[in-house]
Amino acid sequence: RCLPAGKWSGSGGPYRTPRGTLVDVGGGEATVEVETTDGGTRKVTVPFEDLVAHNNPTAFAKVGFGDGIVLEDGVRAVWSSTLLKARLCEIAYAVGRVVSGAGEDWAEAQREAVLAVRRHLNVTCLYDGVDRHRFARSSEVEKLMTYGCCHCHGLTAVMAASLVPFADLLGLDLRYTGGFHAGGDVEEVSNVIEGHQWLEITLRPSLETLVCDLTLAGCPVGGKSWTPQWLTMPVVEAFERGGLYGNGRCIAGSSVTREAA
Repeated sequence: RCLPAGKWSGSGGPYRTPRGTLVDVGGGEATVEVETTDGGTRKVTVPFEDLVAHNNPTAFAKVGFGDGIVLEDGVRAVWSSTLLKARLCEIAYAVGRVVSGAGEDWAEAQREAVLAVRRHLNVTCLYDGVDRHRFARSSEVEKLMTYGCCHCHGLTAVMAASLVPFADLLGLDLRYTGGFHAGGDVEEVSNVIEGHQWLEITLRPSLETLVCDLTLAGCPVGGKSWTPQWLTMPVVEAFERGGLYGNGRCIAGSSVTREAA
């Protein structure tokens, strides 16, 4: 999974990498073997708490009323909402069809379930064009997933809210991630700020980590492009060939679960 930023990374600055293998844990520290740019490996020691912070699932902040969660930009998912319950029932039916037809490859069924969820979200990408008939400023996630038009923050919030109710059933660890997508005006990444957002999904029991980026995937209907590979792309491929860099910081108000990753 992902090794946190640390002083061990040398003169290039502390950055986060998915190419790390946990070797040992003890005394509040973790020994990790990381791949180096010259093709070799080296063992480094980091605080175990940092490893947890950069790998464990997101624990979303709770709404101040009722039962629900707070996402990015003040978007809320209140589970008692009639419209949200209706949309989640629709998604549950689609996910159920995937699960009922699953074979021996459970990881493939998990990936197909993620794709099924996205196909049942009627939300377009703001970068593909503004549709003034769609919800773009709503704080109610159910309106955005029903007829919304969002940038990367909103798209990721909608997908997170749609997956949270099914995460335990499907064996998915969800991590809301901020960072950068190389290209355009991006010349340098940062561990303090972010210019792009997406989800990291770890599949259990395989522990394969995927990137789920609705912005780069585009829209299945009505968008300029549709590249569903970006909804279930292995994190190493997304970082190294897809141009993503996740800085591992939590979104405003959220934290990570404290159980060991």
